[in-house]
Amino acid sequence: MVAVSPVVSSRFWGNRLLESEAVLAAGLVLSAAVVRAPYIWAIPRFTDETDEVIRALAVARGQLVPVTNVDAYIGPLWNCILGLGFWLLGPSSELPRAVILAIGSATVGVTYLLARDLARAAELAHVERTIGALGSALLATSAVHVVVSSHIAWSHSLTPLFSTAGLWLLVRAVGSSGRSLALAGLAFGLAIHTHPSAVALLPGVLIWAASHGLVSASRRPACLALALFLLVNAPLVAFNVATGFQSLDEARQVEAAYSGGRPGSPERYVQNILALLASLPLLVGSAIGERRGAFTGLDQPIALGYALLSLLGLVVLARRRVGLPLWAVGSTVLALPLLGGKFEPLFNGRYFAPLLPAAFAALAVAVELVRQRLPTPSWQNRGGLAVAALALVPLLSLIGYYRAALRDGPNNYELYRAAALVRAAEPRQPVVFDASLSGTRLSTAREGVGVLEYLLILDGGLEVRRVPPAEMDTALRPARGQVAVLSPQTASRLSTSLRLLPLPGEEEERLRRRAGFGLWRVERLVSS
Repeated sequence: MVAVSPVVSSRFWGNRLLESEAVLAAGLVLSAAVVRAPYIWAIPRFTDETDEVIRALAVARGQLVPVTNVDAYIGPLWNCILGLGFWLLGPSSELPRAVILAIGSATVGVTYLLARDLARAAELAHVERTIGALGSALLATSAVHVVVSSHIAWSHSLTPLFSTAGLWLLVRAVGSSGRSLALAGLAFGLAIHTHPSAVALLPGVLIWAASHGLVSASRRPACLALALFLLVNAPLVAFNVATGFQSLDEARQVEAAYSGGRPGSPERYVQNILALLASLPLLVGSAIGERRGAFTGLDQPIALGYALLSLLGLVVLARRRVGLPLWAVGSTVLALPLLGGKFEPLFNGRYFAPLLPAAFAALAVAVELVRQRLPTPSWQNRGGLAVAALALVPLLSLIGYYRAALRDGPNNYELYRAAALVRAAEPRQPVVFDASLSGTRLSTAREGVGVLEYLLILDGGLEVRRVPPAEMDTALRPARGQVAVLSPQTASRLSTSLRLLPLPGEEEERLRRRAGFGLWRVERLVSS
């Protein structure tokens, strides 16, 4: 019989454990992608993500080297990532949301690492994988994270990935080499780069890091973390130095738009905190409602139950000397209301989405400890089934939202059908687009990219000419056979001087279209 060295045996079983854990994490990420895939391009209806995507298209075409995003307080990383994708694969309306789906699914994988290492630090190593799996499963089925941070192709959807990575690396940095601390600085820098609201968690994170001896000018890793943090935000810093801090001006403009122009005051700050506290159970409990901007109310025991379990987990972790999640969440709750007071799940739940992974990790800790305290093994097994149900219940809310969006709108299906009609018309000249359909972004007063305009540019490869309604008659009068997308008001006015014919299939499509536009071909002047 051949003796096996203990060293070789330990390496073998260690490798097997790593392999099995990799399979578990990969399975969680794949499951998250499956949950996020339905209606990825249809629901929700395209938002002002269209502006960021069109900016990325300019990057891909070599027309722009960005130092900021569309909003000057956001960095250009998302534009560059998407621009590279367009350069490699070609323009497509499907690519931006497909990339966001992948990023949202990857965040579930990082959540596993965060929850697992929090459990390990709290001396729960014997159930660290269970806690990691439950925490990531809760994010995988979170209706807020699925709809808002895994479907909408804006820079803010990247923030939860980087903030979660930063928290995980900070947990690992305690008692380890300085590499984790340096990378945490990089991750938090990227979180703020993708959306500055992530700065709300930094005060709590810095206090916790200082209490654990991680923040010291004499420590090389701390200096490297700061250097990496500043490096990834160098484009924003350079832009503000050159423009007299234009990022701050735009941020104040957005905050004023969100607050209705009301000046800041202690009373308004308290109101904002109360609004956030009222929204937190809905965010953690996936009570998203059926409409954008809707509050479903706090009379939902399931949502309150999720929130209370998460709070219990935060307290338990803090009592076990792992207070980072509590500091991060507390810091965000206190600082975020300084930036605004809109926190309804759809779609302003995105402002708290970077903290959902930490909240779900804490919830997983609380649930597992409660399960272990059940009196008998049979009860503990039944508790395990209840734990599994916790990750499935949010899917009911998600399904309800999808059904309402498919039944009543808004969704993108009618836009894709309209774009197909325009492409089938084979316009030989730029498609004339009524500028009143694009609208002005209320937060920044800039002209936005209309959703149909967006599809015609990306999927049809068509040139679009945006024309104000007052100038439409002059723009269309010289042309014959030109395709135009017009509001009902503009079409009615033009019909007295121009002959407008609906595109083939347009009359039937218009009967079921909710959006207020029509597809026309301009044939000739109306005879007098």
